[in-house]
Amino acid sequence: MADQPTWEMAEPVRGGKPQKPIYKKWWFWVLAVFLLLGFASALSGDDTGTTSTTASNTTTESAETVPVEVNEEVSDDAAVEPEQTLDSQNLPIGTAYTKKNISVTVLSVEEGPYTYDDKATQKVTVNYVNNSEKDSVSFNPFDWAGEDANGVRRDTAFVTGVDELHSGELAPGGQVTGDLFFEAPIVKIVYTGNWFWDNETDKIIWIVQ
Repeated sequence: MADQPTWEMAEPVRGGKPQKPIYKKWWFWVLAVFLLLGFASALSGDDTGTTSTTASNTTTESAETVPVEVNEEVSDDAAVEPEQTLDSQNLPIGTAYTKKNISVTVLSVEEGPYTYDDKATQKVTVNYVNNSEKDSVSFNPFDWAGEDANGVRRDTAFVTGVDELHSGELAPGGQVTGDLFFEAPIVKIVYTGNWFWDNETDKIIWIVQ
């Protein structure tokens, strides 16, 4: 009897449909994108922090290492003497005051002789110095006045037998000293200057103690 063929049942494939590779899953790419974004953000933060720190350090070093130059040289202007700060309206006897290239000083005040009509006087010794290098200046007894306690100013008194200051011109660098006589008592001696010194503030005043 001929051999009969044997039929065997094939074993079915377990697990149903074959699974897709993981890189074909949609959630794989979403997760990958988030991971890439997070990594890029971390790298950017590190670079910014490093740059800021470097810039800060550079600024600090520049501020600390830049030397401050101190100019120790004294200019010619600094050597110039400041203008006089004397109160020209309240000068003590013996003080010189300079104005418009001329220095004037009341050197002393003392008792003087009597006038021809028997009035007491005070002798005032004054000095002029011409500080100009090219111009002459004038001097005159009528440049001066004596002021009493009531504020009355008078010109020089007429006294005989004395050597008084006369009028004249001072050459550049010249000086002259002379005596003036005023009716006593006087409390101030006023240098009125020339005709152009019209204002009270232009006048120079010494206080008689």
